[in-house]
Amino acid sequence: MKIPIILGPTGVGKSDFAIKLAKKINGEIISADSCQVYKYFDIGSAKVSKEQQNEITHHLIDILEPNQTFNACLFQKFAKGCIEEIKSRGKNPIICGGTGLYIKGLVFNYDFNNTKRNERLRKECEEIIKNQGISALYQILKEKNANLAKNISLNDKTRIIRALETNSLPSQNSDNSDLYVIFAMDLDRQELYRKIDNRVDEMIKKGLFDEVKNILNSFGSTPQALSSIGYKEVVSFYKGEITKEKAIELIKQHSRNYAKRQLTFIRGLKNVIWLNASKIEEVIRNYEKYL
Repeated sequence: MKIPIILGPTGVGKSDFAIKLAKKINGEIISADSCQVYKYFDIGSAKVSKEQQNEITHHLIDILEPNQTFNACLFQKFAKGCIEEIKSRGKNPIICGGTGLYIKGLVFNYDFNNTKRNERLRKECEEIIKNQGISALYQILKEKNANLAKNISLNDKTRIIRALETNSLPSQNSDNSDLYVIFAMDLDRQELYRKIDNRVDEMIKKGLFDEVKNILNSFGSTPQALSSIGYKEVVSFYKGEITKEKAIELIKQHSRNYAKRQLTFIRGLKNVIWLNASKIEEVIRNYEKYL
């Protein structure tokens, strides 16, 4: 059986689909989310509940402390290990999420070790961001390699620095896409944006601001995941840079913008099966016909 990968914009319902599919095909879920790997990043990452994790086994959730580093290279390594381990027990892996480079790195077997880390350059990049902002660093990348820059988001600090370090995208060892079947969930745009806004409101009610405060008190502002949408805006609030109302407004705006970028990324993939999120039950019932 091909390994299903469930993609789609933030807030569209990927986790619910993955859980229902896991029940159908005796599956276990591998999270491809760059925030959910971290302990304590629960509300802002929309992490599945402990009850859901008890119902269906999830992998690559809560495996790191906030001050540890995670990236596409590690995801590729861990995900491959999870796939083999799940299969060895006669179950079917399902990949759910999330971060575009994680998915590409796995499906196309990227080689992430083509250039070693350059700590001096990384320090210089951090200084530029601190003094001039992320846009200044992105402009440097555009001047050095415009074609490379257009494949990277203006706000993706990790990939901008890595691109300056290597002056290239990760190289591709082989195309493993035949091993996977990619499902992309989508919704009417206004309905999607309504769901995103409602989800942010629900995160606030659940205690997102307290969650960020506890992380800041325990680990400071350095954890990598605090630069993610839903966290960086609250950090700005606690730094006194914006009001609470503005932070919430920005979380919603940035989430909608991120949804657009996710859809653009998915449209660039080949052989994607697009699904309307409102018809997932029908897809589950007739899943075999998609294989």
